Amino acid sequence: MEGSVVEKVAFVVNPASGGGGGYEDFAQAAEVLGKRGVHVASFATDPDEGGRPAAEEALAAGYDEIWVIGGDGTIRDCLRPILDADATLGPLPGGTANYFASAIGPHAGDVRARAEWMVDQPVERVDLGECEGELFSVHVGVGFAAVAANKTQDDKSGLGSLAYVVAGYQALGEVEPQPARLSCGDEVVYEGKMLSALFSNLPFETLVNAARGVVGDPVDGLLTVRVVTEAPGREFLMRWLNDEVGAPPPQTVIAHSGAQYLLETEHETDVHVDGQTIGRHRRLEIQCLPRVLKARGVQLPTRGNSGED
Repeated sequence: MEGSVVEKVAFVVNPASGGGGGYEDFAQAAEVLGKRGVHVASFATDPDEGGRPAAEEALAAGYDEIWVIGGDGTIRDCLRPILDADATLGPLPGGTANYFASAIGPHAGDVRARAEWMVDQPVERVDLGECEGELFSVHVGVGFAAVAANKTQDDKSGLGSLAYVVAGYQALGEVEPQPARLSCGDEVVYEGKMLSALFSNLPFETLVNAARGVVGDPVDGLLTVRVVTEAPGREFLMRWLNDEVGAPPPQTVIAHSGAQYLLETEHETDVHVDGQTIGRHRRLEIQCLPRVLKARGVQLPTRGNSGED
């Protein structure tokens, strides 16, 4: 763990996050820090270029602690400049998808409470993943997982978890299993038909909610991967996505943990990284970067107290 004193914070604010409440969230968090004597400044994301220019501007202004108000996509935008500067990330849950903030700390639905908690926490280093040069804190989806994630990301209807079910149905109509080979170093993890693959850095239940015995951990130096080999039946899919059943049969889902993977597919397939589709690929190199990111407040479920009290 590193120092816990917070003296000044730059907020990267996505004004459109959480249905357009980005600046309302900033006002709440800034009030919390202001009462503690912490100097704050805000830098808005760009509608076209995302959060990276705002993070770079904040770092150039002399801030080495960047609190991001936005979802996983906004955090993804900020990772490279924060990492290159060895600055500290403070994730606040302000977006459509807040898996990273939810996984590493409490108060996932309350920006004020999260800020009050986070300002007293030490800094810890956590893992990141990298896929074809793109950093990620949450996951990489390939095939069905990518198409469904992209459809859910585009959904602004406020349907919540129902949006995942709708996206799952739509994606099944667009994606067919294809020959694939997944390797981890010299080990061939899987070779055969693949509908979907999802590489995760976090302990969260994903859209493809399967193989619960193998879950991600952002401090173990590993990624987890789930390969879905065939499409489940529609009735089973509905129950599966709503967490009403256990993991699918072993022959349907392959689960594995490792530090570095190579995925090769017969045809180009969609790839989705933390809120953004990065194109179609036939060959992907995906690796874990152990303990490279400094984060303010890391409290994992496996450590006991959830911090909600």
